[in-house]
Amino acid sequence: MDEAVWVEDLYKDFPGHPSALAGVSLTVRQSQSVAIVGPNGSGKSTLFKSIVGLIEPTAGRVRLLGQPLTEAGRRGLDRTGIVLEGRANLYDRLSIQENCDYACRLRGKRVDRPYMQAVADQLGLGALQRPVRRLSTGNRQRAALLCALAHRPDLIMLDEPTLGLDVEGTLALETLLKNEQRRGASIITISHDAGFVAATAERVVGMQAGRWAFERTGTTAATAVERFRLAVEATYPLPTSVTASLVREDTFAGQLSQLQALARIYPDLRHASITAVARTLDASVDSPVGEDEETA
Repeated sequence: MDEAVWVEDLYKDFPGHPSALAGVSLTVRQSQSVAIVGPNGSGKSTLFKSIVGLIEPTAGRVRLLGQPLTEAGRRGLDRTGIVLEGRANLYDRLSIQENCDYACRLRGKRVDRPYMQAVADQLGLGALQRPVRRLSTGNRQRAALLCALAHRPDLIMLDEPTLGLDVEGTLALETLLKNEQRRGASIITISHDAGFVAATAERVVGMQAGRWAFERTGTTAATAVERFRLAVEATYPLPTSVTASLVREDTFAGQLSQLQALARIYPDLRHASITAVARTLDASVDSPVGEDEETA
């Protein structure tokens, strides 16, 4: 199966913050959904921006949809849909429709209005002629997602895609991404929304201090990961029974599975935050993240 993203031995140093990335390698296959999790400052967004060329790595190589990410060969970006944290892919003075038209034309793609309207309907987004500056926070996020998907990208890259979305919006996005994956698109998501990760990712990789902390695969990335635990914080206080059930699970995978089930009962858990990744057992070997290390 062809690769959607290939990253080899990526390093990034910033002034005052060396080793923001410290030798990261990653392979994402076509039609695969991967979530990258980890605490703030672990290197997730730096990796994301390095993959799409917004940050130039100090060392290492990147291929995007089979194309090297160089000045002479960025055709892979034309087939990529991107949402940056903070909805930076939108122009406030333009309408939703104008933003989407511009995103398509920028990539040399035909504007397919029936498809665009269908995606907008799935996301619960109306009034496409309304200027972005007049949208609520949640609808701005929906508009950013619509613009990222309007040209039917082969690779979808989303940084905190549920930011500002209500429960219904998050559920709609989950369904939409699953449909896009069935169409053949690859998806890379950075998220602190544990319920969303559990519902959408078939492969989860964790970062800490610019390095990979763990990787696991499975139908919902709920296979055993005995060496790591997930620290979870909800937006609002949760019933004691919920926190007790999470505490009883002593693995990352077990907690993800519990979160997925409990989020159906307690909507606040859909916006729980992954705040830390910590070892619970001594790991004799740190597994690098790449195609050869995947397990079913």
